[in-house]
This record gives sequence, C-alpha cells and structure tokens, in this order.
Amino acid sequence: MRRPSLVAVLGGFAALIFSALPAAGERLVASLSNHRVMIASNFVGEELILFGGIEQDAASRPRRAGYDIIVTVTGPRQSMVTFRKERVLGLWVNTDSRVLENVPAYLAVLA
Repeated sequence: MRRPSLVAVLGGFAALIFSALPAAGERLVASLSNHRVMIASNFVGEELILFGGIEQDAASRPRRAGYDIIVTVTGPRQSMVTFRKERVLGLWVNTDSRVLENVPAYLAVLA
C-alpha cells in the first residue's frame, strides 16, 4: 500500500486553507431618499429615489459592461388568508381557505 507523499499532503492542506478564506470583491453601497413612508388617511403617494454606487476593493477591476441590480420592496409581515372560489348553483362562493403565516403585506421585485 502506497503512502501519500509529503508534497501531496501539504498541497491538499494548502488548498483547504485557501478555499476557506473570504472572497474579495465589490460591494453595493445604496441608500434611499426616504427610508420610511407614513401612510395616513390623506396619503396620495410618495416618490422614492434609490441611489448608490459600487465600492471596489484593491483586487477588483471595474466591469466594462456595467452592472445589473435587482431591488426587492417588502411591507410589514403579517398573517393572510387566501380563499378558493367555486361556482355553486350559479353563484361564486368561497369553498376553501388557507392561512399564510408571516408573509409580507406588500412585495415588489424590480429589475
């Protein structure tokens, strides 16, 4: 039976060490024009502006093609009930329901 060589063992150990290091890269720094929208009985809408930039570390290079950004907007989490409607004797009635726990009241995904 062959024993592993010292070079192979050290190489495997070095590969494990370097694979465990954190990856370096760019970081998105973003902010909003208004972080909280208050909704009352006289609410007519709000304009939000998302702005930001790319913070690069010393090892990264800027991309020529630009960047794609996906923004997710969520409302407060709450329980919701959904209903299945079916036609019974010519009328549409609720026949089944499901309770969804801890779901966002509002969800929008923008790209």
